Amino acid sequence: MFDIFGENLLTRINTNATAKSIREFKQSTKTKKAFKCLFEVDDDRSLPYIRAIRNKAWGKKKTTEKDIAFILAVTEVVLNPKHPKISIRDTALRKRYNAYLDCLTNLKEVSMNTTKSIRIEELGGKESDNTDIEPETEDGSDASSDHEDLVGNNCENLANNDHEGFSGNNYEDFADNDHMDNDDISAQQELI
Repeated sequence: MFDIFGENLLTRINTNATAKSIREFKQSTKTKKAFKCLFEVDDDRSLPYIRAIRNKAWGKKKTTEKDIAFILAVTEVVLNPKHPKISIRDTALRKRYNAYLDCLTNLKEVSMNTTKSIRIEELGGKESDNTDIEPETEDGSDASSDHEDLVGNNCENLANNDHEGFSGNNYEDFADNDHMDNDDISAQQELI
């Protein structure tokens, strides 16, 4: 995921980051822009950034809607400014995965609000805070026009890049089993 956006569009973070670093990452303009870009659709109603991440992770290997649902679930947790963490428990990831898979298999719209009810339930019935997903500029104004720099041709170029696939990931265990051996799944896996 970080390779797709690049350092100037998304600051890298890892699961060992401090709570303060995670909070800063989640509230950064770069992260908010990247999160919105995940759900931008192109003319053929596909998600260019998700497609680019899939191409980076799997290369030319044939993928399924399950693969896309997994990518959506993981990247949403890492980038969503309203989700307070960058890692997630198995059951929470599975709920997101199922929500996205339902959308994909039933041709429903996938949006940044697809898993909102899941997040609210996890947070005890309320949003974590009044975090605005709309990126702001340094001076506090709306950065919607800056968002244009991240979509359109950039997405198209990313989607058409050939990427080598990763090997040895644990995604197959997640998709094919009712549970995983590990209760905690890092949202920032090498796969994504």
